[in-house]
Amino acid sequence: MSADETASWAREELVDLAEVPVYGSEAWHLLEPSDPRRQAALVVAAERWREGQR
Repeated sequence: MSADETASWAREELVDLAEVPVYGSEAWHLLEPSDPRRQAALVVAAERWREGQR
């Protein structure tokens, strides 16, 4: 999978979600484990790391 395909997949995963808290933040910890925004925060963090935007 190319970088463009990876970024496209990540955007598609997040498109239907409202606000996604920052991974590891207090707001993230307050979400239920089954809340898709928890996993979305992981995708956002991974994409930032992959793109060098730590």
